[in-house]
Parts: sequence; C-alpha cells; structure tokens
Amino acid sequence: MLSPSLRRFLPSPLFTRLLLPTQLLECTRIHSFLLSLPITLLTLRRSTRIFVRGLPPTFTDAEFRAHFSRKNEVTDARLIPHRRIGYIGFKTPEDAQAAVKYFNKTYVRTSKIGVEFAKTVSTRTCPVSYIKEANGDFR
Repeated sequence: MLSPSLRRFLPSPLFTRLLLPTQLLECTRIHSFLLSLPITLLTLRRSTRIFVRGLPPTFTDAEFRAHFSRKNEVTDARLIPHRRIGYIGFKTPEDAQAAVKYFNKTYVRTSKIGVEFAKTVSTRTCPVSYIKEANGDFR
C-alpha cells in the first residue's frame, strides 16, 4: 500500500485516458523512476509550525507558550482565544513532528486538544474567491 505522499505521483485513471500512448509511456517512466527513489527524497518539506485546536477558553498567551515549550524550544506562538486555536513555531521540522506526536489528543486542564502540522495558505480547501475576499481583494 502506498502512502498518500507517494500516491499523488501516480496518474488517475481519467488522466491516463486523456493522454496519447507516447505521453502515457513517458508518464509511466517518470512514475517508475519516482517509485524507485527512497521515500525520504519524495517527502515534501515539512512545516516547523503546528496548529492546535480545542484549547481551554481562558488560556493565556503565557500559558500557551509555556505548555508547548515543555517538549522543545518554541520560536513563536500565536493564540486566538475566542476561537480556542493557536499556532506554535519550532526551530526544526523534527521538533514540530515530536510535538505533534507528544501533544496530540492530550488534555490541557479539562479540554482535549488536537495538534497537527499547520497547513500553508496554498493547501486551503476553500475557493480562491474566499481567499481573495479575506485579503481585501474584491475585484
């Protein structure tokens, strides 16, 4: 079974039906080459920031930073208390990965928190028009 990061390199059945036979052969060569590479070469650059949801409603910035700095050194912290979410930055992707593994599905006071890698703006699932509207571009 292929991991999701590798599966995205394989062509979809619809995509292969739209290609000419010579193009399909070239795609097959590329995909077989990609599959022959070590997994570490195919993984994307991981984020050094994590996203935290489900925080207690009365959590302060200082408590937020102190709680997550127990595992590794925190470079920056951004708490959005009215939404009960926050972002934490670490020095390396390995520190961020260790924090996700350590803090995910744990409790802060009596609130169960969820921790995952922060997604970049380009990986949002909302339509482009919503992103433009949020940035003030109403053309």
